[in-house]
Amino acid sequence: MAAIARLGAAGFLCLVAASFGLAFCLPIYTDELGWKLVQARMHLDGGANLVLMPTCGTLGVPVPALLLPFRSLDSLLYERMTDPMFLRWIGTAVGVGGVLV
Repeated sequence: MAAIARLGAAGFLCLVAASFGLAFCLPIYTDELGWKLVQARMHLDGGANLVLMPTCGTLGVPVPALLLPFRSLDSLLYERMTDPMFLRWIGTAVGVGGVLV
């Protein structure tokens, strides 16, 4: 029974590693970049979200106080949007961290 459990765990880890490897090689889509650009500029725009689509109403929306810690982390992580490999490494690290938890 223990051998079957070890085999299942090894198979699971192989699938996890293969899926992260495949995801690392897939393209980063433009809508993901666009949304992260809006989130990453919070520090640069004085703590507000600047929405670039005038159909959404007000162009500058303040970030709610409850979301400030999370948006600050987003801003710090994604300010380097000119480097897609940096984004891939962040995504891989977050995914691996989620599996380890």
